[in-house]
Amino acid sequence: MNKKKSHFYHEREITAELLTASDWSLGKFFRASQEDVAVYFYEPLFSGLTRLGTVKRASLASLKRKTKKRRLPDLNTICSDINTIVNNRISTQGNKRYTHVNYAFSDEQLMIASTYYLVHTKTYLLLRSLMAKHPQSRPHCIILCYFDHLTKESYLRPFCFLSDKPFISPAELHSQAMKVISVDHYHYPEWFPSTMVNAPSTTG
Repeated sequence: MNKKKSHFYHEREITAELLTASDWSLGKFFRASQEDVAVYFYEPLFSGLTRLGTVKRASLASLKRKTKKRRLPDLNTICSDINTIVNNRISTQGNKRYTHVNYAFSDEQLMIASTYYLVHTKTYLLLRSLMAKHPQSRPHCIILCYFDHLTKESYLRPFCFLSDKPFISPAELHSQAMKVISVDHYHYPEWFPSTMVNAPSTTG
């Protein structure tokens, strides 16, 4: 085995260990390193659909340049694609919440669309600024999907932060998400139809 392949498999083994230690179930995962940006997709209010992937910093920068040249799908198309994917994933489960949802890298289509979405947002500009100021920290991006199971429509809500951890656990992901959800529910109640399961209360 040559040195390049040896490095690849060594890095893959380390990634698997880190994911397992962070309570993520291993799906099909690709190469990931400490330098990558961790991207989480989370639908917290109805299905519990959760996915984790990584993308290289240079790849995000390249995608951002393509958006400026209109060489990527526009934002409305991307959001529509994500909504279709989420509908398909949830419809296969029915009205039950997912019981094994914390998969890493197991839904390539959704993670690619999420990455395309991310570079269209102001959150990416904030992330780029944070990475420039703190190059040694691990960037984490969370894309919340507020799904209305009656209208089958979704609202996407990205946010980002830095951490010294390579991956945050599903429990930490939920904790981070609930902080944002509480604020969003107060300022944007139209994103949270009363029919949604476990919609946060503004009174408590």
